[in-house]
Formats: sequence, structure tokens, C-alpha cells
Amino acid sequence: MVYDSIDVQRGERDVVRFFPTVPFGCEYSQTSPGTDCYLTLFISDNTTHDTCESNTIQHQCTVQLKGLTKEDNNAAMSWAINSTFEVITAESKLGSYNLANRHFTLRLSTGITYHTFWQDYESETVTVNVYERETSQMWQGRECQVHCDPHHLTFDGMRFELQYPGKFLLFKSTDPPMQVQVEIQSCYNSGAPYCACGLVAIAGQDIYQIYTCFGKNIIKFEACNDNVLKAEMISSRVYKIYLPTGATINVFIRGGRSYNMMDIDIIPTHHEYQEQVTGLCGNFDGDKCNDCVNRGGRFPCTTPAPNGCRGGYSYHPNEFTSSFRLTEEESLLGVIPDVSLLEPYPTSNQVCVCPEGSTSLDGTEIVGSFSSTTHCTYTQYASCENNQDREMKCRQHLLLSNTRGKRSVQQNTYTHEHEREERSVVMTESEATAACSLALMTSPSYTTCVNLDISSSEIETCTADLMLTGDSTWTRFAVDRFQTACLEIIAKNSTLQEQFPDEVNAIINNTCPNSCSEQGSCAGGVCSCDEGFASDDCSFNLTSPLDVSGLENDDLCDLRYECDLILVNGPDFPYGRNYTCQFTGQMTFVNSSVRLLEVQNVTAQYQSLFGLLCDLPDVGTLPGRLGIQYSISVAMDPYDFSTAMTFVVIDSLCQTFTYTAGNISFNIKDEYCFINGVCIPAGTDNKDDLCQECDSQDSVYTWSQSKDCTVSDLLESTGGVTNHVTVIVAVTCSVVMVFILVSLGVYYWKLHTNSSSKERGDSVAAVYTARSDVVGKLHFEQRHNLNKPHQLPPLEGKKRRVFHTDNKTLPFPLKDDI
Repeated sequence: MVYDSIDVQRGERDVVRFFPTVPFGCEYSQTSPGTDCYLTLFISDNTTHDTCESNTIQHQCTVQLKGLTKEDNNAAMSWAINSTFEVITAESKLGSYNLANRHFTLRLSTGITYHTFWQDYESETVTVNVYERETSQMWQGRECQVHCDPHHLTFDGMRFELQYPGKFLLFKSTDPPMQVQVEIQSCYNSGAPYCACGLVAIAGQDIYQIYTCFGKNIIKFEACNDNVLKAEMISSRVYKIYLPTGATINVFIRGGRSYNMMDIDIIPTHHEYQEQVTGLCGNFDGDKCNDCVNRGGRFPCTTPAPNGCRGGYSYHPNEFTSSFRLTEEESLLGVIPDVSLLEPYPTSNQVCVCPEGSTSLDGTEIVGSFSSTTHCTYTQYASCENNQDREMKCRQHLLLSNTRGKRSVQQNTYTHEHEREERSVVMTESEATAACSLALMTSPSYTTCVNLDISSSEIETCTADLMLTGDSTWTRFAVDRFQTACLEIIAKNSTLQEQFPDEVNAIINNTCPNSCSEQGSCAGGVCSCDEGFASDDCSFNLTSPLDVSGLENDDLCDLRYECDLILVNGPDFPYGRNYTCQFTGQMTFVNSSVRLLEVQNVTAQYQSLFGLLCDLPDVGTLPGRLGIQYSISVAMDPYDFSTAMTFVVIDSLCQTFTYTAGNISFNIKDEYCFINGVCIPAGTDNKDDLCQECDSQDSVYTWSQSKDCTVSDLLESTGGVTNHVTVIVAVTCSVVMVFILVSLGVYYWKLHTNSSSKERGDSVAAVYTARSDVVGKLHFEQRHNLNKPHQLPPLEGKKRRVFHTDNKTLPFPLKDDI
């Protein structure tokens, strides 16, 4: 090692330098004498700590040392040069400000190689000392907020109002490519005040959306091509999204069935500070006075933010906010996005944690560079903690079936531009302040948090909201926001945890989601709901029927994209209950016959506040089946099933379906056949019979006879004719022709021979007829006078022959010749 230690500023990169003390030679080959070779060196972290809390990250856990060939200039010591590998320091644990280890040690090792000289060598260690950035206090504890109706706070601390509807760019980074978009609509679906009701987080080609505008209920991944976004359900109404840099987005769904509202907190890391970020969250350079910079980089605010650039809830910089309004082409809110238009996350950002012993060796051959303890990821935070129960899964095949030409979930024309609406006051300031102060001060954690010097501006925020709405529900939201902020600060500040353990435990135990909606009691951080109420925040009234608002993918389960799950949407599925999905339905066959399916009940998986996942019954593949029509309903615990929703199971490649008078009919697209349950394009040959093809004009459900099936067609359809096949075909044809010619020759020869034989046969037949008469007469005479010799009449030109009658088997054989 060139140095035995290096100093690295937290969040920065540096290199470890090393050089070989003896040359590593390549095996000489006469056929390729200049071939390069490399020695693999394994990087390992010798510090004793949990891999998931390591603050050591490398791009890879190996480095290659180039070997020396015969052609290299040995005299110049070309092999004794410095090599490097890069290290990155990161947070010891996701969401924590303090490092668990202020230093770590690294070493290089060769493991087992092909030459014993280089086996099991270990280098000296190098110590990496991590120190805090001088500007670390500039980003720690900062947040970008969108609260209530909505009150905005930039990273640097400027407060302002945005009171008109639209879709806006909240935060954007170009390196790495990340952005957060927000939609603002009427809180009560009828004019002012306005609240945030939709958010979409984008990193590379990953998209996660939470959307409640216009009665829509969406909480899910819209795309996960890069797998750099992570999302967790903290409670049924609280969701946390992790950006790959370690920044987090907390989303609190405050709305109900009659109004829309969500609170949004973006908590940055050192990666976002002074890294050319832009949006309504400001440029995050530590100076709140220059936050009012529009998208073009100009300073449009003619009136600077009051109160020393801190702004306030009476500050409306409309020129600034309107510059970050998104066009329909830019917005990914409430739409099914075209992921191909997004920039992929850079592969160069992949990093790994390399604990000691993470290399896997077998004998003399390296069989793997990493073991299961090695953690490689594209995220910049060194944490592999994973709450499997609460992590939101990206189900790729459900996303694929969404891309059937539909872009928008809800298209809207905004009648309000950036003019601020005047809002009437329904409660005086003193009345609102008194109500908010009472709600906060009587909360279980308020006094303890204040005693730990954790302050908040929630009384001011709550007062402004209560003056405009008069709705006491907003005071409960203020209490929940304050308690959540207090818990966030405690979780990130290990000093508070160490110095005030009793106070910290009291806050944790007395803080429950949404203050149990004032319909239950909090104990140990868990709500115990009053009778008749349910969910983790006791917000669900069990006397209300379970409502199902729709099914994913336009009521279609598409076999083209692995149809095994159906997502049931609803406005409010309470957490912690048991859900059952009930399936009924029928199958339609190509001959128009229908077969009813048995009723099946399956256990549902809780997906989110707005979704349940139901496993589709396995109906297998049946010959002649055209499609399946299902009805699905959902029940919670022992309660009745909800209203049934209908969906179909088809292959969208070649099938469509239509509703007619309440009945579903299945159709096959033009230029397709549907044979044995498979979509087949017109003109496709039957692989089992090359003289059959799909002719949709002739028959949609069966193979048709090809109109011009020839030998050459058969040969071509088998995948190409080789020269050998051509020779065999030519020889076979020649043999057949020779056989035909020979057969014709034999036929004509026999025909000629038979003609001559017939003429001779007629003459012989006449002679034998005369002879038979004589022989018959002779036999008669023999029977009457056996001792008397008999003579045949003389034959003209022939010697006379005499018959003897000694033979008892007359007339044949005779003793003498005839």
C-alpha cells in the first residue's frame, strides 16, 4: 500500500493506491506471445460491524492487476506502477445522521490462483478515516414540506403559499436523474382551499405514485425497470419512499371519502446539498434568500420573502410557483407513463459493500467473487435493512398489462390559473390559536418533545388552517404532524437516544398513528380501537359497508402478461383485518357453449389503504375455451361480501371482449386465428402439418389447408434446404425416372410377346382338340378289347408312335413316347 491511511470527507470519493513489489508474469505462448493476463485482487473490509450498517462502499469488490508479458520493457520497471481502487463513504445507516464507525480498514488478497506463488497473499491494511463535511450542518435537519392547504417550505427555509390547482415540479436532480412531482386540487372538491392530492417519485426508469385526486385511489409502482426506488408502508396512511441517494419522501394521507389532502416531507442527504437541484423545494445551497429562482434560472420575485427571507403563510410568489407548473407532456401524475421517455439510472452508480470473507473459493478455481454477505446496489446509502412485511413490491407483470394504449387516468382542464383566490375566514385568529394550542399541548408527547428542545411551527400552521375551514379535524392532523416530526428527529439523533433514554421511550410509546383518530387509546405505540372502529389508526367505522371501487387494468386479467393476480381497488381498506376474495364465473367455448365455475374463496393480501391482491383460481387450460368471465367480491372478517365486480380473462394479443345488455361476448381480432387456446397470426404454418396454415378468412378456430402446398414449400418450411438434401432429392428423382422408363419397356415387350404366343396357341389348340378326340376313342376301345393292339391314324410328316395299354392309369402316363 502506498499509504497506510487516507482521509475522506463524508459522502465523497477517494482512491486507495497500491503497487506490486515483484512483477506478475503472464504465461508465454508461441502462438500468441503478446496475450495479456490479469491477477484478480479481492478487496475486503476488515472492520468488525454489520454489513448492513457499513459506511464502506466500493464500485466492486475486486480489482485487476495487469500482468507482464515478454514484449514489455522489463528494464524500465513498467510493472512497478501505482494502481488504484475507489472507495465511497456513506451514512452508516439509512436515515441516520451519525456514523457508527469513524474509520474502517481495507486490505487486498489474492485468494487461490492458478500459480502457487501468488496464492493466499494478503496486503497490509489501509485505514480510511471519515470526517464530516464542514457544511454538514447545512443539510442535516432540513426538509422540503407541502402541508395542509398547502403550506410550502423549501430546503433552505423559505415559507410560501400556493393556492391554485395544477401539477408542479417539486424537486428535480439531473445527476443522478431523480424528480418528485405534486398535484394540487380542491381540498373539498369545490374550490378553495387547495391541497396536495397526488405525488409521483421518479428515479431513472422507476416510478412510484400515490394519487387521490378526483376520487382516484392509487398507491403503487407504475414502473420498476431500474429497481432503485424503494417504498414502505409505515402505516395504512403513511408511506415512505427511498430515493437512491438516501433521501426519503414521507407521504401522509390525511383525506377521507369527502375530501383530499396529503402531507409531504422530503428529507435530503448531502447528495442533494449544492448539487444543482431545482423545483419548488428551492436550489438548496444554504441561502434562503435566493430560493425564489424560477425554472429558467431567473429571479422573478419582485417582492422578496418577508421576515428576513423566511417568508410566511401570507407570501404568494406566483411568478416563482407558476414557472414550475408542468405541461401534460412533462407530467407523470395520474397517468400510465411511457417509461421509454425516461433516462435510465446510470449503471456507473452501482456500489458494493465488501466484508471480509465475502469471496467464495473452491480448490484452485475461483467460482464466485461475492457471497451472500456482499451487498451490491445502485443506491448510495449503505443499508440493506428490509421490512418484508411493509415493503411495497413492484409487480412487473401487472405493470406490463397496464400499457395497452391508455395514457391518462384523469385528464383535467384547469379553470384556475395562478390567480390566488380570496378565502373567507370562518374563525377568528384568537379562536383558532386557542383551539390549536389546546390540541397540541394536551397531546401525550408535546411537553416531552419541547423539553428535548424539539420545536415546531405547527401552532401557526394549524391556526391558519382553522381560520379558513373551521374544521376541528385539522387540529388532529397538526398533532400528528408534530409527533411525527419529533420521532424523526429522535430517530436520527443518537445523542438524544443515549442521553435521554427514558424521555425517548416515553415519546415512542405514547405516539400512535393519527392519534388513533380520537377513536381509540394509544399504548406502546399501538392503537387499541374503541368498539366499532378498526385499522391501525382506528379511522375505519365498522358499521360502514366495505366499498370496492374497481379493478386494476380496466377489468381485464391479460394472459399475455402472466394473469395470476387481480388487484381490487377501494377507498379505504383498514389495516390488520382478514380479507377474503370470492370468485364466481363461467367459461365460454368456441362452440358458444358455457360452463359455470364453482364458487371459490381465497385469502386476500393487504397491498395498501387502497388495494387488495387476490390470487386468481387455477382453472388450467381447456381445449376449445374462448374466455373466462369472473365476478369478484371481497369480505372483511365475518362481514358480508361487497358488491361484485366483473372482469374477464383473455389474451389481448388476438382477443377482445364487449358488453352487450349485461352479457360479455369474446371476439377474435382480424388477421388472427385462435386455435387450442393460442393466438396465431394469419399465414402461420402448422408446425405439425406444414400443409396447414392459419387462414382467418376460412376458419378462425381450426387450421386450414394451404392452397399451394408443394414439395419446395415443405422443404422451405422445415427450416432451409441443405446441399445434402438437394442431392438426395435429385438422385431420388433420377431413380424414379429410370424405373418408369424400364417399366414402360417391359410393358411393351410383354405386349408384343403375348401377341405372338396367341397365334401359336391357336394352332396348338386345334391339334390338341383333334388328338383329344382320338384319345377318347382309344380309351373306349381299350375298355372293350384290352389285348388287341390299337393304332393311331398316321400323322402327316411324323413317325407313328404306338400306345401300350399295360399302364393301369390310362390315359396318362403311358409307357412309351407319343
